[in-house]
Amino acid sequence: MEKKSRIRYITCGVANQDEPISNFRLIAGCTFGYINACSALRVELPPDLKLIRSKWDRYSTTDDPRTLHQLGAVPVVKIAGRWKRMQELWPAYQPHEWYEVLRKRGLYATLSKRGYLSRAQYQTYLKEKEQET
Repeated sequence: MEKKSRIRYITCGVANQDEPISNFRLIAGCTFGYINACSALRVELPPDLKLIRSKWDRYSTTDDPRTLHQLGAVPVVKIAGRWKRMQELWPAYQPHEWYEVLRKRGLYATLSKRGYLSRAQYQTYLKEKEQET
């Protein structure tokens, strides 16, 4: 039976593709939902990459010197509740700039589990929030 791929996510605001993965906190998919992120860099870890689990926090690190580019990191954005790969965002833009780039493309960030929404969906979202108060 083939072993399932190990996926980790990086949610920092600045990440250069030539930086080693050892510079980042690596968040597992099962933990990813707890942090309410709507964008991240997704990295599929090779079998030989050893992780070091944090004893106190919900992330891992590594001493591996391979770069994000070598490991094939790809930006992912949650749009209307579904994760979508958006390779065009990075390295052209740093993760802290994605919000602005996506806004110019008609996607609006929310604090909901749906992530980014189209303008029409966002207006509905705001009306729902108004009714909650």
